[in-house]
Amino acid sequence: MEEKKLREEIKQIERSLSESGSLGISREKTGTVSPEGEEAQAEPQERVVVKAILITDEMKSALIISGNKKIWVHENDQFDGWKIKQIKKDRVLLLRAGKTYVFFYDRPSSIIIEG
Repeated sequence: MEEKKLREEIKQIERSLSESGSLGISREKTGTVSPEGEEAQAEPQERVVVKAILITDEMKSALIISGNKKIWVHENDQFDGWKIKQIKKDRVLLLRAGKTYVFFYDRPSSIIIEG
């Protein structure tokens, strides 16, 4: 029952995204945290937004927007130059160019935790 409710909510999110026409995606600088805990600025990168996360006993998936692309991904999938490292209930860890980025649910910014 709960999974059915989640799937319906996801369909509503997808409908609202397609109706809005504009995804509001742009390029921006994102903050990084070095292993010593010092904050620095990453190079400009394409903004990634995690719009939905669905976790069941059988799978973990996330609805990702990158550039003008919107796609459902699973752990270990690759898309648009990113590899999906891990999906958690409130964030997705992505790999690109040897760095691990953490993108939080419905927030258009990230942090680098490795690299």
